[in-house]
Amino acid sequence: MTDIMSPVAHFLVSKPLDNEPSINGAAPYNRYDFVQGGGETVLAELKRLMNEAFAQFPDSEEQLGGVREAVEALIDLSTV
Repeated sequence: MTDIMSPVAHFLVSKPLDNEPSINGAAPYNRYDFVQGGGETVLAELKRLMNEAFAQFPDSEEQLGGVREAVEALIDLSTV
């Protein structure tokens, strides 16, 4: 998780808020409820959300490239 959370936190705290450019974002360590059903596993949803985030911040690939690798290396526990 350190390979994912640490780079994401550093990235977020470097980005100014849209509605308050003088304030940077904060690392959200809230619990996320994954959508159940719909045929998508939790890992598939995580990968989809990650890809959507990279699409929103195309300049983040260099800073967060290790996150993509770490998420891609995760094992889908629903298949074991």
